[in-house]
Amino acid sequence: MAIIQQTQLADFFDSAADLARLLSLDDGLANLPSSLDPAARAIFVWNGSQLALPLCGGNLVIYLNRACFDRAVANGAEVALPSAAWTMDEFLAMARSLTRDFDHDGRTDQYGLWMPSWVYYLPFIWSFGADLADPAGRHWAFQGSAAHAAAGFYRTLAEQVSPDDAEVVQLFQDTAFLTGKVAMCVNGPWFQAFLAKTNLADSYVVLPIPRGPAGSVTRVAWDGIVMSDNLPPPRRDAAASFIRYLLSDPVQSRIAQTGRAIPARLSSRVAFEEGPDRTRRAVFLQALSGSRPQPLFSRFSEVDRALGRHFDRLRDPGCSASIAQWLDGLAKDPAIAAVFSEEKGQR
Repeated sequence: MAIIQQTQLADFFDSAADLARLLSLDDGLANLPSSLDPAARAIFVWNGSQLALPLCGGNLVIYLNRACFDRAVANGAEVALPSAAWTMDEFLAMARSLTRDFDHDGRTDQYGLWMPSWVYYLPFIWSFGADLADPAGRHWAFQGSAAHAAAGFYRTLAEQVSPDDAEVVQLFQDTAFLTGKVAMCVNGPWFQAFLAKTNLADSYVVLPIPRGPAGSVTRVAWDGIVMSDNLPPPRRDAAASFIRYLLSDPVQSRIAQTGRAIPARLSSRVAFEEGPDRTRRAVFLQALSGSRPQPLFSRFSEVDRALGRHFDRLRDPGCSASIAQWLDGLAKDPAIAAVFSEEKGQR
């Protein structure tokens, strides 16, 4: 038995038990799956079998350091806090206004945004109407006008409102946001627990992903519980009891209260909104309706590394490739070409 991330599900295709079938044999657990988020349950289904049950998860939003905002306004920036329906153009304009050289020495003191990795940029890709692959994950799809717009926007953010690696040596996102080096970043609910222990505990704002041509779409990731199909009856019963415990309302509500994750149990969601952070936490729950699961590819780690390399190149000031050339190079990357040509051949 193990708790896994959704991207690890493929590692258990041959060994995981069908939990929906096993739990239906126990009167005390038969109704358990139906008490969980149906979209979260669906990502752990493979070939009709419920190989895992969702435990908790989180989606991505925009965090704004209010101190950075106030400092920019005090130094003449014409910027206002956006509405929940803000657009990509408004987001870019705000990031530009928050990028400031306060002492006028020619060096940027505060940047508008910490550049997200490709995984954290997925909300923007989807909101522009693009996708990395077809819904079945068999064909590479990051091409065409929507992909061009999404990649072009990424380059614009890197060039105009974000520090390059040389400007933030040995600085990572959380510290950059906390110290005010960057005003905004893309992150999930788990970031709240970190900020709650800092001087920004009451000085940050949470905003939804800005609207693009396809609306406001964000990425959600879930952790799930998986159980071996080869457990002897006594151990299987113990595992079933542990599953019942982890997905019970008291445990799920406790997960919700920490603010680190959204509980998979629907009846425990109310605990996520309670407390002094209810306004910020509500943004995560509201964004669930526009959340998509992170895509699963065969040989995911290879595709992940390839995407990381190419997105790093796209934000490199020394990259001279056009967006069209970059998209073509990404599609032809040996790791991506091999994975998706294999998938196409298997179809």
